[in-house]
Amino acid sequence: PADRRAALDAAMRQGWALGDAAFLGQLAQQLARPVQPRPRGRPPKAPA
Repeated sequence: PADRRAALDAAMRQGWALGDAAFLGQLAQQLARPVQPRPRGRPPKAPA
């Protein structure tokens, strides 16, 4: 449970939801907003 504790602490500290993929997907759909952090940085360019 040390890894679960660390995940819970990180979610609370950063303000993101915590749960399995199905729960997070449903929550994001209901809230119409992201519930997990997006990858950092600029998105890669699309091929020309």
